Parts: sequence; structure tokens; C-alpha cells
Amino acid sequence: VTTHGAVHTPRTSPQPPKTDMNDTQLQKKIIKKRSSQLYPTPSVVIDKYDLGKKMGDGNFAIVKRSKLKGADKEYAIKIIDKSKMKVYS
Repeated sequence: VTTHGAVHTPRTSPQPPKTDMNDTQLQKKIIKKRSSQLYPTPSVVIDKYDLGKKMGDGNFAIVKRSKLKGADKEYAIKIIDKSKMKVYS
């Protein structure tokens, strides 16, 4: 297409990179990555604390005194045993 002596080529939308995964697989991969960023694994959280004495317990969890490593502040951490929880679908 020529307009006033300039040559213009039609623009196309950028295409996403080709992948061997189908849409469902790609969505699952993205969700897994985002979940791990938002919800760290229990070991990642627990490793940051020194656990102390048990403060209490319930049907599916215990609460322990804890101290953030490298800090003087104390916290209470609830440790949930998922195997004792009911799953609703």
C-alpha cells in the first residue's frame, strides 16, 4: 500500500511462541508456577523459624511457640495435619 510516496506494510499481531503443550497443559503449568510463588511449601516457611513448646492443639492442628531465626520476635505457628481434614468437592 502506497500513501504519499511512503510504503506501508500491514501490521500483524505478535504471535505467542510455539510450544509442544496443549492449552490445558500450559494452563496447569502457569497455575502451578503462580501457586508456588503465592503459597510457599510448608518446609520453606518452617525452616525460617525455631520451633518451641506446644501451646495448644485441636482436631487437626497444633500450635507451637516459634521465633523467627535472626530476630527477637516470637510468634505462634499453627501446624495443620492435612491427613486429618475432610475433603469436600
